[in-house]
Amino acid sequence: MDSNIVITISREYGSGGLHIGQKLADALQIPFYTRDDIEQKSKQEPILNEANCDWLKANRLRASNLTGAAFAVGGYGDITSQLFLKEANVVWKLAQSPCVLVGRCADFVLKNRPHTYRLFLSSGMPDRLRQIRENPKLYDTAVKREAKDILQMDKKRASYYQYYTGQIWGKASNYDLCVDTGKLGPQTVDLILEFVRRAEAICEPLPQD
Repeated sequence: MDSNIVITISREYGSGGLHIGQKLADALQIPFYTRDDIEQKSKQEPILNEANCDWLKANRLRASNLTGAAFAVGGYGDITSQLFLKEANVVWKLAQSPCVLVGRCADFVLKNRPHTYRLFLSSGMPDRLRQIRENPKLYDTAVKREAKDILQMDKKRASYYQYYTGQIWGKASNYDLCVDTGKLGPQTVDLILEFVRRAEAICEPLPQD
């Protein structure tokens, strides 16, 4: 496979995204970055605008290209807008080297990057409740282990995603591969690796006669 692979993971709450992301990174021997890692690194970013944001410049984006109300009026000084810009810029910088990234609209930020594979992971509610129960350290202890609270977390993620990207969170056409992790369990990682391997083989130049 190409040594410049980046995998982004968007996921329903409780679908095992963190666990699967770590397994993928281990299998590919590349770094793994979570939402917490990206948030921490973003604190080191300066105040950003169209002139000094690598992500905006690389993708030729302007305020009018982004959906959020603050961006629509060029409000780069707005706190939430700055947080998004900083995290997006961190994602862009991390993706200059192979890695696996979970959350923070990474699929949108890197949609024009070659050798990037954008995943969306989902699962049925019984499987999500079981996943949270069996792996409590991977989930927010403030979120109750009840279906209504899990669905509320999904709603928050969907709202954040749509606000900043203008796209529908979880819509298949926004991703390269959507997987029901409850159906495959541990084999989910194998499926994703096989998908990436085959996609990379197609990207390779045809042999010359």
